[in-house]
Amino acid sequence: MPRPKKDGKTVSFYLDKELLDRFDRFCDDTGRSKTGAIEWMMKKTLDEVDKEKNTDLLSK
Repeated sequence: MPRPKKDGKTVSFYLDKELLDRFDRFCDDTGRSKTGAIEWMMKKTLDEVDKEKNTDLLSK
């Protein structure tokens, strides 16, 4: 039975070759798909930024 399709959009961008090589090694080492790894990294980063924003707002 196939997985249900995600509600998303296709994204295309240009990356520095060394950064892409590191990313490819990360995906190989962790067994994550490129899509899964990007989603995980983006969510983690955005959650941290949101948390910092909220902390900054509370300290004012």
